[in-house]
Amino acid sequence: MKIYSSALENDVIRIKYDNMVQSCIKGTSVTISCRQFYNPVTPEVWEGFQVTTYDNEVGLRVIEQSDYTVSLDATNFLPSIMPVSAFIVDPTNTVISTYSVWTMSLTVNIPLMTDCWIQIFLPPDFGYQRDIIQASGLFMPKSLQPRLFDADLNIIFRNDADIPKSSVFFQGCFYEPALGREPFGRLDVSYISTQTSIKDSDTFEVRIWKD
Repeated sequence: MKIYSSALENDVIRIKYDNMVQSCIKGTSVTISCRQFYNPVTPEVWEGFQVTTYDNEVGLRVIEQSDYTVSLDATNFLPSIMPVSAFIVDPTNTVISTYSVWTMSLTVNIPLMTDCWIQIFLPPDFGYQRDIIQASGLFMPKSLQPRLFDADLNIIFRNDADIPKSSVFFQGCFYEPALGREPFGRLDVSYISTQTSIKDSDTFEVRIWKD
C-alpha cells in the first residue's frame, strides 16, 4: 500500500493509505514501521495498543477493531544515563570551607512525563545547612511556586555504611512547559559549603524517579 498521510492526533496515530495490493487485503500480515518513537520512561508493562480500520468516508465509519489490546513489556529496559555535562553545579563563593548559595542546573536528555521524584546526592566532604531552595523548570513543586519548603523535601543523611552520600529527595515534573524534548530545571540552594581543602571533591549525582 501507499501511505500518503500519517499524524498523531491526541493519543491516536491516524494513518491514511491507498493502493493496497490485492493479495494483502485479507489473510495476510501487514507491517507498518513507525519511526522516531521514544521508549517508555519507566521499565514496566505498557498496555493499551489497539488497531482500528475505517472506511474512506468523511464520517470515518469503523470497519474493524481489534478485540484485544497489545502490551509492550519494558520491564527489562534500562534507565537512561544523563551525560555529565547535563548537570552543572556552580557555587557563588569558591573559597574553601565557605557556605554560599549554589546553583544546580539540569538538562535531561529524554522527554519526561508529568509527576516525578528527583533525588540529588551531595559529596560527603561538603556541608549543608538547609535554608531556602528556589526551584524552576522541572524542579518546580506542585504549587508551581518557585520556593521549596521543608514540607516538600525529604533529607536522607549519610551514615557511611549503606548510605554513603546525603541526598535531597523531592517531587517535581509539574511544570509542563519544561518537560519537552529536553526538560530543564534549576535549583538555587542555600547553604552548601565548599570542601575544607583545595582539591577535587567527590561527585554530585542526580536521579529522576517516576511516580
